Amino acid sequence: MSTRPLLATALAALLGAAPVAASELYRVDTELRHEGVAIGAPSLVVRPGEAGTVGISGADGYTLTVRVRPDAGDALRVDGEVARTASDAPPEVFAMVVVPGQTAQLDAGALGIALTVTPTAPGTR
Repeated sequence: MSTRPLLATALAALLGAAPVAASELYRVDTELRHEGVAIGAPSLVVRPGEAGTVGISGADGYTLTVRVRPDAGDALRVDGEVARTASDAPPEVFAMVVVPGQTAQLDAGALGIALTVTPTAPGTR
């Protein structure tokens, strides 16, 4: 895995995307792959602009931290970093612009990430 920061932009058409209110929470469903093999699919709920972290244990374990905030129009910006739990290497940093409810994918060397961000009302998971 490269130690350089990784910036990726995943843009898609905004047809049918619902507006996102800043007071909502965001459910982030993820799938992490190592060398093409799925190693986990953790989910988390975050407040706009606040970081949330999930981890996958094991020999190919990772820690994923994400921060979601509204972007232009109905799009959402996801900033994050992924670190291998069994490595002293610096984390991979990424940024994506996503459409709510649509899956965006990012591949960097041996690591693959798929993210789906869905606005959700407080009190739901």
